[in-house]
Amino acid sequence: INPETWDYESLMNEFKIFSPQKNSGLWTREYLVYKLPHHDLVQLLKNNGYVPGVNLFGFPYDWRQFFATPQFQSQLLNRINEAYEKSGNRKIDIITHSLGGIVFKIFCVFHPDAVNKYVRRWISIACPFNGARILQSLVFGHNLGVSNVIADPK
Repeated sequence: INPETWDYESLMNEFKIFSPQKNSGLWTREYLVYKLPHHDLVQLLKNNGYVPGVNLFGFPYDWRQFFATPQFQSQLLNRINEAYEKSGNRKIDIITHSLGGIVFKIFCVFHPDAVNKYVRRWISIACPFNGARILQSLVFGHNLGVSNVIADPK
């Protein structure tokens, strides 16, 4: 971690860590992770009239970064502001998946005024807000009311 920026940086100078913002942030969702459901969701939205750079945007990020830094938060605020302005100053809908839900939840804590101004609704898909229940059972011994959830103790 760089102590000045709080960013994770490559230990090898010939490699740069970045998240491509190509195609309004959708490139990584459509092509880089083509086999994942993100591609299908982007296609579904496009097939229903959403246009990249007009009313359809993505926010790729390096999942190893610390999401509460001002640098990271300002990048997300800029993307949300861009989506709001390019969609005719209408409130936008945010769809997050998995860790993206945590990223946006942190954004809501730091920028409640921006959320009130720019966001109409937020849809979170498969976000680990309370962690994974199965891991909680391993850590705390709770079996969710079902015997032998993980393994037979015998």
